[in-house]
Amino acid sequence: MIDFLRLIGKKIDISDNSIVCSGNVMASSNQYIEFNLTQCISEIITYSTLALINNTNLTFLDLNKKTISLTLKPEIDILLAMGVSIKWERNNLHIQKKGDIKGLNIEVTPTTIQSDHQPFFVLLSLYGSTDCYIIVITPFFLVQKTYQRIKQFLNITI
Repeated sequence: MIDFLRLIGKKIDISDNSIVCSGNVMASSNQYIEFNLTQCISEIITYSTLALINNTNLTFLDLNKKTISLTLKPEIDILLAMGVSIKWERNNLHIQKKGDIKGLNIEVTPTTIQSDHQPFFVLLSLYGSTDCYIIVITPFFLVQKTYQRIKQFLNITI
């Protein structure tokens, strides 16, 4: 993550007990970078979000197009609806901001976007040009377990 932030122009200072990320060191506002991923495809959403809010065009190199297109289909559909340009050139995935990000109402369910991608869509929505909401719909038993844990933690009776 630190390497990526440096690539998009952030200044990173690391000491024994802190990491400080500040401003842009690059002056241009529509820079272009290429980036290789680790094994985790969630990095596509993470780094795309960071690039988009920093007006940086991003290309992910040497991906498996079939796997990515299938696994991240809900996320890609949402990014397209938000006004993001997503293009494949052979095994390279190009992500580019076409204009203002459009806020989009998103429901997170077991069959839509992966739950760990939700914060990145919230972040993109904060930069959006329209009002929107993101709602998480979970199976009742998960809500019930969470409710029980909260009650135990807070030691309350309802």
